[in-house]
Amino acid sequence: STSPSITVTAPSGNATYSANFQTQYLVTALRDPVAGGNLVLTPSAADNYYNANAAVNFQATPNAGYTFVGYQGDLNATAPQQLLFINAPKNITAKFTVCSYSLSASGPSFPASGGTGSVAVTAPAGCAWTTSQLPNWISQTPSGYTVAPNSGGPRSFVWTVAGQSYTISQQGAATACTYTIS
Repeated sequence: STSPSITVTAPSGNATYSANFQTQYLVTALRDPVAGGNLVLTPSAADNYYNANAAVNFQATPNAGYTFVGYQGDLNATAPQQLLFINAPKNITAKFTVCSYSLSASGPSFPASGGTGSVAVTAPAGCAWTTSQLPNWISQTPSGYTVAPNSGGPRSFVWTVAGQSYTISQQGAATACTYTIS
């Protein structure tokens, strides 16, 4: 308890009193930014004071759109789950960052014969991303994508990669012209 004194009312006769004290330390656990995620300490302490040498588990969980970067202060680690023995007052901050994405290039234009391409996504570690479904003339491969030959007119597709627009265009097939001279 953080109470500095306790009042005891003694009886009128002789009495013996004993007091046992336990050293406790304040643990200040913060999140930066607060909207970035949650930080849970187990066991919890309502007043944030822990007995000396208590084993406390720290578990950081990012909110959607964020990733956990690491702990700063009296705990320097990058894994979200950490066990710390409380042997002094501790100030610990769980750091989160917004997941932001960028693409390596803008979408290319392919000839009617087709071809292959790739796009790299740059994002902070731990940030997941998805892509939209491709049309049947573009197939995703382990190293990028393949654009099939085009026997029709020009075509294009806006592919959503990590929330970013990536336009793939393809020229139409050359049409044979027939001229009759009389």
